[in-house]
Amino acid sequence: EFTSWRTWITYHFTWLFMLEINVFLLFLIYVALHPRYSKLVIGPPKDKPEFGFLTWMTMLFTTGVGIGLFFFGAAEPIWHYSLPN
Repeated sequence: EFTSWRTWITYHFTWLFMLEINVFLLFLIYVALHPRYSKLVIGPPKDKPEFGFLTWMTMLFTTGVGIGLFFFGAAEPIWHYSLPN
């Protein structure tokens, strides 16, 4: 029964899911480019950033890789085990 509900929801509401993603992405771009919010400093006003831009991008990349390894390190063996021989 769940399969029929999932198929119905996917068929009728995929447009809503795509719209929400695009609206959120536009909001993030707006916040990143708006002069008031793009210069927001967390901490004292004259404080310098602890890490540079390249370091931040490297940390974000390695975090994404780590999340993928953490999730698929457990999920993939279970998926292979559950497949019929």
